Amino acid sequence: MASGAGASSYNVYRGAASGGEVLLQSGVSGPVYSDSGLTDGATYYYQVTAVNPLGESPRSSEVSPRRT
Repeated sequence: MASGAGASSYNVYRGAASGGEVLLQSGVSGPVYSDSGLTDGATYYYQVTAVNPLGESPRSSEVSPRRT
């Protein structure tokens, strides 16, 4: 994605192991996403990309948020 070009949507990637994220949801319209259908006690890893008419950005750093 070209520098300075704004995102028109986002793609969310999720995996059960670090480095194993696969596309979970494409075309997310805003920078906030709520995941559902998760297993209690399981660890999930996420990455996000931004998409605009020029293409998809590189994936973000991997995160594994703590479930509360």
